[in-house]
Amino acid sequence: LIENRSSIASAITAYIDKPAREWGVAVESMLIKDVSMSKELQTSLSSAATQRRIGESKVIQAKAEVDAATLMREAAEILNTPAAMQIRTLDSMVMMAKTANTKVMFVPVNQDYSNGSINAFGGAGSTMGINAPGLSPKQPSVVPGSGNPIAQPIKDSVIYSQLAEM
Repeated sequence: LIENRSSIASAITAYIDKPAREWGVAVESMLIKDVSMSKELQTSLSSAATQRRIGESKVIQAKAEVDAATLMREAAEILNTPAAMQIRTLDSMVMMAKTANTKVMFVPVNQDYSNGSINAFGGAGSTMGINAPGLSPKQPSVVPGSGNPIAQPIKDSVIYSQLAEM
């Protein structure tokens, strides 16, 4: 109604012109200056327009989320290489070093990114590690459940005391 004033005016002109000619009046043009609507109709029209805009924004947001997820998946595939993991590790260390008043303890880690494993304290069979009481320094303790049949349980207090001595 509001957007099509000229076409509505043309339709009214065609409708009024024939009866007006019978009275000797020629309608040359019709201009709709203002449209008065009830409050209920105004509320209904504005509500419909608002709902349409909300729907369009949800569609745009959903498309943006799909695009973001696609880009994140591509980035994960690109960064899933041993070299990229080493760069990320070094970047993390640099960021920790830049932080003021922070104590950072670096624990020896065997970082084998090719198979996705990181073995803390050198891992099973390594010559470096934290040793449980009663084991020789050449025989590292192993975290229980690691698949090694000679796994020795390690108490947290033993680990913490040996870390403190390092």
